Amino acid sequence: MNKKFKIKVFLDIDGVLNNTSDNRKLENSIKKHKSKEFWKNKIEYFSHIKIFDNTLNRATFDFVNRQKLKQFQRLLKNYNHEIYIISSWCNYGGIDDNEVLKYKNYFDLNIVNSTLYTGGNGELRYLSSLEKINEDDDLILYLDDIKIPDNIDVHEKYIHPRIIRAITSKQFKYLKRIIKEKEMNYLKQNNH
Repeated sequence: MNKKFKIKVFLDIDGVLNNTSDNRKLENSIKKHKSKEFWKNKIEYFSHIKIFDNTLNRATFDFVNRQKLKQFQRLLKNYNHEIYIISSWCNYGGIDDNEVLKYKNYFDLNIVNSTLYTGGNGELRYLSSLEKINEDDDLILYLDDIKIPDNIDVHEKYIHPRIIRAITSKQFKYLKRIIKEKEMNYLKQNNH
């Protein structure tokens, strides 16, 4: 494990840790339960669907695919990393310390905060992320299913497949390979 090589992650949740296929499965399952009692107890519902989880956002049907979350955790677990959430799951302007702690505990990763803009178009999210980068960030993963407009120059340290529609196993392998390559270059340049 290399604690000096630093990765900063900007993470959208919807469209990255879940996808349209997940949404269809969830919607079909919901259609089977139309009782008023069910709608009053959305939290219990998620405990019956093993591949989805709704621990953080109890008031809505926001959810993550547990398999995608595990892949995401494995991708970062051996690295010094910081995660900023760029998802509409967070409030405009950042999240307070209690919310940060909830996200840290849930993701079991180093969640630092959210960016200023967490909704809207890809341009505002991306520009908001620029305020969070530092010179000591060796690699930046920008994971969002909303496209950064083509007329926006992407910072040289950013690894961003121009658009992600839920991270697939293939994309995780690609990201893992890129991280490893960047880490090896870092080690060579810093004589490790």
